[in-house]
Amino acid sequence: MIFHDALDIAEIVRQLLEEGWEIHPEDLAHIAPYPTEHIKRFGEYSTHELGIEPEAYDPKLDVDFTQLRDQEPAASGFGERDLLVGADGVGSAVRQVLTPRTNPRDTGVRFVIGRTPLTEQFAGLSRAYGGKIVGGGVSLLLGAMRFPIPPKEAAEKLAPEVTLPDIHDYVRWAMVLPPNGSLDTSTAQETALSRMKGWHPDLRALIEQADPDNSTLLPIGVVEPGERWAPGPVTLLGGAIHATPPTGGNGANTGLRDADLLGRCLIEAAEGRQDPLTAVDSYERQMFEYGGEAVRHSLAALPAFVPNLERPEPA
Repeated sequence: MIFHDALDIAEIVRQLLEEGWEIHPEDLAHIAPYPTEHIKRFGEYSTHELGIEPEAYDPKLDVDFTQLRDQEPAASGFGERDLLVGADGVGSAVRQVLTPRTNPRDTGVRFVIGRTPLTEQFAGLSRAYGGKIVGGGVSLLLGAMRFPIPPKEAAEKLAPEVTLPDIHDYVRWAMVLPPNGSLDTSTAQETALSRMKGWHPDLRALIEQADPDNSTLLPIGVVEPGERWAPGPVTLLGGAIHATPPTGGNGANTGLRDADLLGRCLIEAAEGRQDPLTAVDSYERQMFEYGGEAVRHSLAALPAFVPNLERPEPA
């Protein structure tokens, strides 16, 4: 996660300072906490359903918040109200209906992403975590995911009704391939290893020992907010309306910002400080501004990770 990456970066900076290195804020401004745990960020949440369009809807936002002001949300049936939030990623079926001219754009960049159990064998790679390894026309990025408490154990304590897989510390790796390269090999590991001839044995072993169920080949696509639609009972959130390349380190954070902002706007409507239509419009106006900036920022950072790539301009 971006938050965990930020902690890793801070730890490395402290180590360097202890060794006598001089590090200035200007140096840190060029470091992005590359997201390491967001495989489904490109909208492949249920691939057999991506082509299913939502049912037609009335453009009038008909949400009565008056009964909510003196009631608990659970008792008032808030969850049954008529506001659809499309948060279904870059391949959003909701967006296709709401704003058909806002389409995903392929940057031409391909990457392989995977994860490998963090064992003693890879302890020597610790100084490369958070960095970039370049060779053979590709870039390899590494990040360590260390859990103070394993997720399964934490869930058992905090939410016993939730069952999580038994995941322990791992290395998240991502290899950025040359622009417009084909993804014609059968597995993610084979694609990466075919471009690592002569690389250090530990780096090759990192890819060879990757979890095949959590390794995949993906194109890097973007969605940039364009035309505004008339405020109504449907809105968009996260990658469905501003899908960013991972190189900006801001995709998940921007989606969380959306959720927070939309929630606060709807609370104001529930409390009678503005009507529902104005609340949704206020959310969308602000989201379009910072969401578009997040996409442009990530696109500007992309060439630093891709050999011989000129800056891709927003569509």
